[in-house]
Amino acid sequence: MAQLVNIVGNPSFDAAHPETLCKADWCYETDQSVIAPWKVTSDFKTFEVDSGKTWAGFKGSNWSMDLSSTQGYTIGQVLKTCPGTDYTVTTQFSINPCQGATKSAFIRAEGADKLDIGPNTQAWTQYSYTFTATKAETLLEIGSHQENSCGPVLGFVEVMGYADGCPPPTSTYTPSPTYTPSPSYTPSPSSSSSQSAPSSSSTYAPSSSSSQAAPSSSPAYSPSSSSSQAAPSSSPAYSPSSSSSQAAPSSSPAYVPSSSSSQAAPSVPAYSAAPSSYTPLASSSQAAPHSIYNGTNNLIYSGASTSFSTTSSLSVLALSAILLLLA
Repeated sequence: MAQLVNIVGNPSFDAAHPETLCKADWCYETDQSVIAPWKVTSDFKTFEVDSGKTWAGFKGSNWSMDLSSTQGYTIGQVLKTCPGTDYTVTTQFSINPCQGATKSAFIRAEGADKLDIGPNTQAWTQYSYTFTATKAETLLEIGSHQENSCGPVLGFVEVMGYADGCPPPTSTYTPSPTYTPSPSYTPSPSSSSSQSAPSSSSTYAPSSSSSQAAPSSSPAYSPSSSSSQAAPSSSPAYSPSSSSSQAAPSSSPAYVPSSSSSQAAPSVPAYSAAPSSYTPLASSSQAAPHSIYNGTNNLIYSGASTSFSTTSSLSVLALSAILLLLA
């Protein structure tokens, strides 16, 4: 944190080492480098510096300034100030006792009224002056009203303030806001979902009015009575409904057409053994097979007729008897 300091440079007039030029107890000088950063601001430029051999400086300093060398003059220094801020100038004055004991001096800040003072003793005496700064840089001047030598002696100047003029800004800590994550999104289930069933479904049961093709991987297929869908070729059993016009698959191991079916019976190879019985369906146009065996159960005739009646049965019996005699 910045601290208040004396913003006056070379306040005791010994920082620039006047002894480098002044080898006597006191000297008139025109080289202002020995009092820097002070400068002579009056028209009269010859100033006087006094060593501790003449009188002791303020608080151990070896140098001071008589503000009337051969006549009165004024010194000044530009200070860094903060506009609107009040400053107090504190000075320490003594006198050069020659030519009377009462001296006349003044203190003045740029933009403010002047303060006149009358030091009258060789003892260091404090004089204070207050002003309000109107700019960032303010010229402070201290001088003598006297027209002759042996004037007021200035030993120390102090103005407390900040080295850069205005106080540094006070930083305000603002904590960062705490991060709050957003809640996770959970979709609500929808009762009216139109999502399609996955293709890997193991069971397929179409509705009675469905025209959808059964998937090829379906293990069982049972079409409805009104379905026009083709039965899959790999179906192990096939039983069409009574009104179905669908062709029976060629690989069906069993074929039982309904009474109203007009479907052609599959071709059947020659019978290797006489069927024990044959009962044709009432409406069937299928030919009855005929096989004739001799007394040793050897096949001697196999054939079929397009119709079967009592008269044809007697002819067959007669033919059988003739063939037995020949045998």
